[in-house]
Amino acid sequence: MGQDQLYPDHPERFDSRAQVLCREGLSGRSYWEAEWRGAGVDIAVSYKEISR
Repeated sequence: MGQDQLYPDHPERFDSRAQVLCREGLSGRSYWEAEWRGAGVDIAVSYKEISR
């Protein structure tokens, strides 16, 4: 693997999407399901350290 690449800070990238955040971080392996009906949906997971 190469060196880590830093992602530039652009907090406005979160402005156009609804977000659901956890009070407590996940550790180890995690599993979840999402059910959606209707138009498209975007699902993403981020690191705890990412600023919002």
